[in-house]
Amino acid sequence: MKFHVKKREILVVDGYNVINAWNHLSEVSKQDLPTAREMLEDMIEEYIEYFGMEGYIVYDAYNVRSKEREEQKGRLHIIFTKENQTADSYIEKFIAQYKNKRHFELKVVTDDMAEQQLVLGKGATRISTRELELDFQKSRTDIKKQIEEMYSERNTIDDILDADILRQLDKMRKKE
Repeated sequence: MKFHVKKREILVVDGYNVINAWNHLSEVSKQDLPTAREMLEDMIEEYIEYFGMEGYIVYDAYNVRSKEREEQKGRLHIIFTKENQTADSYIEKFIAQYKNKRHFELKVVTDDMAEQQLVLGKGATRISTRELELDFQKSRTDIKKQIEEMYSERNTIDDILDADILRQLDKMRKKE
């Protein structure tokens, strides 16, 4: 007997790459970078929850004096790299950890061509920022449609009660 084990999907996002590529986030980042990061994090969190994935957003701290730090929001891990480390180098090391593990499927979101080649060479899947944006919009539309369908179905007492109970209630009503 052969067992099929579902692969654990992990989405790894080059944070500033996506912020700079998505027009609405890019515009916000020019005035308020922390708000743009928060908006991206909320969108990615919604996306990974919808698809049942685990997610990582990696932000460069290349020109910032800092230690690596990680925050977590549910299934979403937010990584700020250490001083002099690019998001690309962090992502490369991250994917290398999973190279020979068959039960994981890594998807990396970046528009950096060199990074895309490296991602493919290490056995992960690359997703362009545009592909992610379109997929995110589609998932939002699907969620909205599911919610509308859920609330469009009218629930009546007939839907809830057993037919025998409905007959007994009808008899009681007619006796009055």
